[in-house]
Amino acid sequence: MLLKNIFIKKFIHFFILKCPKLFWKYRPNINNENKLNNYFYEILLKHIGKNYFFKLLEYGCSNGILIGKLRKKYKNAMFYGVDISIKNINIAKKKFSNYKDRIKFSRSDILDTKTKKIDYIVSQATLIYLDNSEIIKFFNNLFNSKFKKAIFLELGSNTKKMIKTHFYSHPYENILKKKLYRYRNIECKIKKLKINFWYFKNKDITPRLIIVKNLNFN
Repeated sequence: MLLKNIFIKKFIHFFILKCPKLFWKYRPNINNENKLNNYFYEILLKHIGKNYFFKLLEYGCSNGILIGKLRKKYKNAMFYGVDISIKNINIAKKKFSNYKDRIKFSRSDILDTKTKKIDYIVSQATLIYLDNSEIIKFFNNLFNSKFKKAIFLELGSNTKKMIKTHFYSHPYENILKKKLYRYRNIECKIKKLKINFWYFKNKDITPRLIIVKNLNFN
């Protein structure tokens, strides 16, 4: 009986305390996040091009992996990263402590983030955590912001409704079509990607590359 209780305690300790730590440690490999980051990085290079003087804001910046790669390429740009996790933000601040003059990190919910004039707003796999009402609020905030171009790599629903698994996949084509008629200065393109970096298979869920341009930005 004593051995049984010891085993149960160790079992609970591993799955409650150790297992989550191991998951987050090896998550980039489990979820193919390294490939996802590299793919998104290449997309951003195409859209930014040789524009070396710009301001870029990343939603859901995690510990600054993407900003770190862009920093090496664009040495005169300003970067801002926001994430809801204070742990991620503290790691990012420590990692890039030598670049405080042009890299700023702060903890914030993307629904509450206030943006001033910014050239590029980017995000990958962040909008999947917003439900129906939150995604509408997000795009309302975005369309009323001063930005040049917003680039998102997200999971989209191939149906006309949101699909809820352990995250939210939105029907971006429908959502943005309904929103855009109110914003004549906004141009939006959505590309359904054939490649899938995420670890699950669901025919009703496909990655989307969403490009939003503000035609009045100057």
